[in-house]
Amino acid sequence: MHHRPEGRHAVRWAVLVALVALCILVPADRAAAQTSVYLEAGLAPHGTWVEDPRYGRVWRPNQTPPDWRPYAYGRWVYTSAYGWVWVSDEPWGWVAYHYGYWVWSSHHGWVWIAGEVWGPAWVEWCYADGYIGWTPMPPDAYWQGAYYHGSFDCASPRTYSRAVFVAEASFTAPRISVHMVGGAQVAAIAHGAVNITKHTRAGDTVVNGGIDLRRLQAAVGQPIRPVRVVNATSPVATGAGSGPLKELRIFRPAISGLRAPKLDMDPSLKTDLEPRLKGPDSLAPVPMETGTLSASPAGRPLEAPALPFPGGRSIGGGGLGGGALGGGGIRLGR
Repeated sequence: MHHRPEGRHAVRWAVLVALVALCILVPADRAAAQTSVYLEAGLAPHGTWVEDPRYGRVWRPNQTPPDWRPYAYGRWVYTSAYGWVWVSDEPWGWVAYHYGYWVWSSHHGWVWIAGEVWGPAWVEWCYADGYIGWTPMPPDAYWQGAYYHGSFDCASPRTYSRAVFVAEASFTAPRISVHMVGGAQVAAIAHGAVNITKHTRAGDTVVNGGIDLRRLQAAVGQPIRPVRVVNATSPVATGAGSGPLKELRIFRPAISGLRAPKLDMDPSLKTDLEPRLKGPDSLAPVPMETGTLSASPAGRPLEAPALPFPGGRSIGGGGLGGGALGGGGIRLGR
C-alpha cells in the first residue's frame, strides 16, 4: 500500500534534482557565452579575422605601420607573481599579448593565433653584451616539465630580424619603441647573443624569468622593485603611464574550447622552430583567429617588416614568430 506514495516521492526528488542541476549549468553556460562575446568585442574594432593557408583562422591588427612587430609598443613591468609582464600601449594588447601567440605569415604579415592560457608575455629572451632582445615564442613550444628554456638561436638572422633589441639601461623605459636598436647594429649585437629564456609554470600561473635582475639593476643604475599585482574585473586602460608604478592591474578571464592550431609550416622554416627540449610533458598550443592588415597585391607573399633605426636605414625582419601555450578557453572569432 505504501509503495505507490514512495514511488511518487522518488519521482518528485528526481525532478527536483534535475531542476537544481539545470539551474547550476545554465548560468555557467551563459557566463561562458558572455565571456566569448566580450573578448570578441574587445578585438573586433582593432583588427580582422582572416584565413591563413598555414595557420588557419588568425587575427590581424589594423592600422599598423610597415615596420610593426609584436611586443614593441609598450613597456616591461617586473612583478613577484609573474616575473616580467608586458604592458601594451595597444588597446587590444590585454588579449593578444597574454593569450595565444604571434607568427609571421607570408600572406598576411604578423598575425595572432588564439590561446587559452594567460601568460605575462609569450616571448623568448636573448642577451648580448649590454643588450636584451626578445621575440615571440614559437607556436609549437615544448615544455620540459614545469620549464621552458627556449628554442631560438639568437644569433640567427631569422631570429634577430624579427626581434626587438634595446640596451640594458633602456629595458625598463616606459616606451620601448623609442629605444629599439635597428639597422646594421642589430646584426652586430646579435652576433654573440645567447638565449636566456626561462619560463616556469605551476598550476595556472606562468612566470616569465630569465633576466638576471641584479645585473639589470646595475645597468639601469637603480633598484628594480616588484610592482604589486591587482586582479581587475574588466580590461584595463591602455598603457601603464610614463612614471614608476605602484600597482599593475591585470585582467585575465578564463578561456576554454579553442581548436588546436594548424601548424602546417613551410619545411624550409621548420628547422628554425625545432625545440631543443622535447618530452612527454609538452603542453600543446591552441590557435586563435587573427586579424587585419591588407594582403599583398595579386596574392604575392608579403615581405617581412623592416626594423627602423635612426638615419633611415633598416634591416629586414620577418620569419616566424609565435607565442603561447594552449589551455582551455572560450572560442573567439567566427
